[in-house]
Amino acid sequence: LGQAAAAPAGGGPRVQGEDMWEFRAKLMPAPDEAAYFALAEAGKALLRLVVRSWRACQGTLVIGVTGGSLAQVGLDVSTAHTIRKCGNSMAHRCSFHEASVFRTVVGVAWEEDVAGEQLVGYFLQDSFWAQLDLEQCSDAASFHPMEHPLRASYPQGFDLWISERLLDRGFLVEDGKAVAADGGGHSITAEAAKATSQVCSDDVSEVWDLFWPPERPETPKQSSSSAAVPCRLSRRALFWTEFFIDADRRVIRMALAGPRVAPHRRILNSTVSVGSVPTLLRTHAPFVRDVEVLQVDIDTVDGPVVMKLLEFLSPRAVVVEVRNFLPFPFRYACLTTDTKGLAWGGANLAYWLYELGIRGYRLLRMDSLDAVFVHHDDPVATAADLTGRRHFLGTLGCYVRNMLKERPPAALFRDILRKQQEEAASSPASPSDNWSDLWRGWFGAKHP
Repeated sequence: LGQAAAAPAGGGPRVQGEDMWEFRAKLMPAPDEAAYFALAEAGKALLRLVVRSWRACQGTLVIGVTGGSLAQVGLDVSTAHTIRKCGNSMAHRCSFHEASVFRTVVGVAWEEDVAGEQLVGYFLQDSFWAQLDLEQCSDAASFHPMEHPLRASYPQGFDLWISERLLDRGFLVEDGKAVAADGGGHSITAEAAKATSQVCSDDVSEVWDLFWPPERPETPKQSSSSAAVPCRLSRRALFWTEFFIDADRRVIRMALAGPRVAPHRRILNSTVSVGSVPTLLRTHAPFVRDVEVLQVDIDTVDGPVVMKLLEFLSPRAVVVEVRNFLPFPFRYACLTTDTKGLAWGGANLAYWLYELGIRGYRLLRMDSLDAVFVHHDDPVATAADLTGRRHFLGTLGCYVRNMLKERPPAALFRDILRKQQEEAASSPASPSDNWSDLWRGWFGAKHP
């Protein structure tokens, strides 16, 4: 994707589809008012950085600090960047930025005094964005416009890349309309942006009303296999589940203690592999007859397990998790449960489109994590055009939406963080030297 959209030698003008590059930021108090005021008394401000982007609203935790609060733990603005963790696991990494740098990059800062002092810097929880309700980003005027962190990587936009994907799929692209090199006229990127709503969703669980309308409360049979987390479709979908498997004993205990227990429903604590599928289905045959929905979320060998299950089952819909670390159109699926601790598990969109496509399934909806495929003979599929040019454009638009929104908060300060890391590597001080005091003093409050 990066090579396909790269600017040619000598550069060139930017193309249409500017809506995709929207990126605005706002700094506001964290929703937990009690924690905010408790920290304010100690010279810290518990804040949330909220970012409004194309079809997305995201936020992350920010701790604003005064000079006095840093001095309490033996730090100042020149040494605070050695702290790189803002929680009790490495998933909650953070980075420190002086107030002037934060304002320059983000365009906003906290103006109110805290314990009689101005904030001198901010600790940004930079590993991931929390997905927020779109209504929290509805007031565009209250957000400060920023350059999207990926804009410099795609100065020519996505017209060329989208055009090539259309040609790969066999759709004709008119001469002169494939790439709007002069920035005017037709733009396939703009066309894809308009078609995105046909495929993209904030939550794929909305599709179940198409299969089972609220006025017709039939109960679908569902088989769900998960090695880490329960079914994400919706509480209603999990309630419907006839056969639910999870390797996490805690999840199974919760399921067995809840209202989902019923004589017609099997909840099983087990792992699932390609080799175990035939025996598993044969042993529990009464619970998997006429399965209508199949969901697999193992985070490693999802692809091979789904394909093996489809040798025995013919569900109306298949729900899978989409990983984006290998770009479209390359097809990727992890074939081992041993990923060496790296986020290489699962399968990407191109793999699911191809493998499920040759088995008769068409993409119906995607959100930022999951995708729902429906069999082409199903009434839901025949009622919609899931193979046309507009639907494929919407799929590409949704893929781009997810790619643009998944860059972590650290991407905002990429160059600054790189310099800080180089300085830390040459410093004898350990980033964990002051951690105990910081954890007790700053991050003991409940996180929003």
